[in-house]
Amino acid sequence: MSEHAIRIETASEADAAIVAAFIRKMLLYTESLGGYAGNRSESGWAELAARVAEEIRSNPKHAYLLAKDGEGSAIGLGAAQIHEAHLALEPCKTLHVSTLFVDESQRKGGIGRRILEELITFGKSRGVDEIDLGVEANNPAVKLYLDAGFRIQRYRMVLGLKGN
Repeated sequence: MSEHAIRIETASEADAAIVAAFIRKMLLYTESLGGYAGNRSESGWAELAARVAEEIRSNPKHAYLLAKDGEGSAIGLGAAQIHEAHLALEPCKTLHVSTLFVDESQRKGGIGRRILEELITFGKSRGVDEIDLGVEANNPAVKLYLDAGFRIQRYRMVLGLKGN
């Protein structure tokens, strides 16, 4: 499919279950790379979909963007939210990208880059100072982020205690 046949759309409240399903797919994928396990409870995913619908309806600091193919089927998701540091830190508005995921069959076609560009545009339009995200070190998407100008700024250190 041509990259140009793909469109990036702001998710509506009616898309909340689709958004939750993409977050779930992303967590299953990142779990396979060593990331955190997604919630195993179906009720947890239903609650997440309800929360996403509420954020879409009432919180302009959240962005949920769906990539759709020529038939209108969702094939990718970008999600981000604005955080504002204050008090002990120098004031700073950060757009945190929490989800960037493209269906495996659609990868390597520039869709992830287009979603990321739209998230950057969202952040710029709201006056953010920086954009951050987390990614598993062995995720092939690291190249996408580096190519977009992201840089590694800090390391996250983890000591697993469960099962030890």
